[in-house]
Amino acid sequence: MQIKNDRLTMMLVKFPQVYLAGPLDADAPERFLALMRKGAVPDGSDVYLDSDRGDAEAGMALGRLFRIHRMVTHVGARSRPGSYGRAAAARTASCVDACTYAWLGGLYRWAPSGTDRIGLHQALLPGQRPVFSDYLASMGLSRRQLGAVMQVLTADMVWFDTRLLLTWSVANNGRQPLTASYQLTPDGAQLTYLQTVREGRHRILLSCSRSGATLTAINELGARRSLMLWPRVTNTYFEIDHQAMAGPRGPSARRTDEGLQFGRTLDLAQLRQILDAESLGAWMQDRNGMVRYGFTIGPVAVRSSTQFFLEACRHMLEPRLTGMVAR
Repeated sequence: MQIKNDRLTMMLVKFPQVYLAGPLDADAPERFLALMRKGAVPDGSDVYLDSDRGDAEAGMALGRLFRIHRMVTHVGARSRPGSYGRAAAARTASCVDACTYAWLGGLYRWAPSGTDRIGLHQALLPGQRPVFSDYLASMGLSRRQLGAVMQVLTADMVWFDTRLLLTWSVANNGRQPLTASYQLTPDGAQLTYLQTVREGRHRILLSCSRSGATLTAINELGARRSLMLWPRVTNTYFEIDHQAMAGPRGPSARRTDEGLQFGRTLDLAQLRQILDAESLGAWMQDRNGMVRYGFTIGPVAVRSSTQFFLEACRHMLEPRLTGMVAR
């Protein structure tokens, strides 16, 4: 176990980077817990795993610790000392069996990148023993999800297809699942998209009434970061499936207790586009137009929860549009 908590690391990512390499033996959870009790590993730390063997029970025990303490799990090997900037020094990390179960415990799980890989021996697949299936369920995952990413078989080893980990929400790359909630208001209807991320929360509000429809983005960054970014923002805009939404860009964002907020009006066609979009981006741009801040969500993932809202808006907006054409 190695901890990287130098000044640059803490300034950039705000949490120590903990590297667990080698066999995960039965005592590994207790050693990790000892570091936490000393304050060396605070809640929310980044944990990098590189282990091709170990005790599966220990892996699950580590995973439970990771989840309770909101750890962020990665598959990765620490660079050799003095190797910064030298691609030849990069090492492939393997996360197998006990390591895989530990990785699954992360509240936020980053999909392996490059040549790093993750997998399970067939004897340790969730369906082989109830304890494995129970652990998987306790982490909010299903055997169906895991089965969908098990694409590469080598002898008695099943490797995960890392390209599918995000698709099947086995990895989340710093984001909890998007939710959508619909409610009637005194003036009309409102749909709220909410996604909790490591840095805070992202909210999109869609509202409609007899007077029209609006789209509002709220990036809950925390008071300190909001105060730092707010003076830099000069215009705001939205993207639907990576294309800028038609119409003029908006003015600077408004700072609130929750973070930074901005919005625009919509027509019914744009409203439909948003509800069916694979990607909706809410962006703020600096005065030079070189840097943007913001987030994206995937409305299509929760489309089944948005149909009532669309129908309510259609009934409210279509009579208004018909009246405008008649005049």
